[in-house]
Amino acid sequence: MKTIDGVLWVNDDLCCDNHILTWIRNNYPVSRIDRAASTEEAHYMATAKNYSLIVSNMRRPHDLNAGITLLEKLRESGVKAKYIVYTGQVDSEKERKVLQLGGYAYTTYENVLEAFIHNVLTTELVKKMEPLSTSSPNNKKALDAVIFVNDDVYADMAIRAWISWKFDLKAIYIADSTEKAFELAKQKKCNLIISNMRRPGDEEAG
Repeated sequence: MKTIDGVLWVNDDLCCDNHILTWIRNNYPVSRIDRAASTEEAHYMATAKNYSLIVSNMRRPHDLNAGITLLEKLRESGVKAKYIVYTGQVDSEKERKVLQLGGYAYTTYENVLEAFIHNVLTTELVKKMEPLSTSSPNNKKALDAVIFVNDDVYADMAIRAWISWKFDLKAIYIADSTEKAFELAKQKKCNLIISNMRRPGDEEAG
């Protein structure tokens, strides 16, 4: 099986978040999961090894903005790994700073963190797959559009990422109801419609 470059977890409490690391290890083919307890240690590891994802807390001893400090150092060193700040502190200014520095996300919620991790790691896995052999000069087959139909608009994100990478799409449309999907299909030129079966009020919506 193809593997994804490692995940680096940065937190001065090395016993923190073990259940999330176990979840990653059990669900994604990452080559390794490393831990760092300080900004300096994380910076050294990230410049010495390849990581697909770095997750850091915000506050560490002697630096209340350690998550931002580390991100600044990493970008200055040319490290381009996806970077997520996971913190218990809601702070819109710090969130804005993380995103301005090229961070992938900032969150205080574990379920949202897991969704971000899923998006990053599945996208990285897709990149490891062999591209399609086509006559297109960029090795992608040109398509008009794909419509995804699901009342959960956050579903199918890995599939959407795979299709976006494999094909040269003009658009991906998302509809959360049969009615919206029908209107999109009439208005837009599309090559493929992917629908779930059950939606509220209709067990055979697909």
